[in-house]
Amino acid sequence: MLQSCFFDNYCPKPIKEKKIDALELSECLTDDKYKTLQEAISFYEINMRKRAAKAAKESLENGGRMHSEGALDTMLDFYSGH
Repeated sequence: MLQSCFFDNYCPKPIKEKKIDALELSECLTDDKYKTLQEAISFYEINMRKRAAKAAKESLENGGRMHSEGALDTMLDFYSGH
């Protein structure tokens, strides 16, 4: 089930992201290169924050587009191309 949703186009993006987060955390926790549990979790959290910052930036940009003066035209152009 876990692997099938990674590549399934019908699996909602937030679910995919949470599963990837869980996989990456498990990899950090079981990797012998980290001497302590705290070191493994710290490495995971640093990378997770980078992904979260990128997602937040994209969300703010999309929100700006959706609430701008020309939002309707922008959205119609976007969806007419798909």
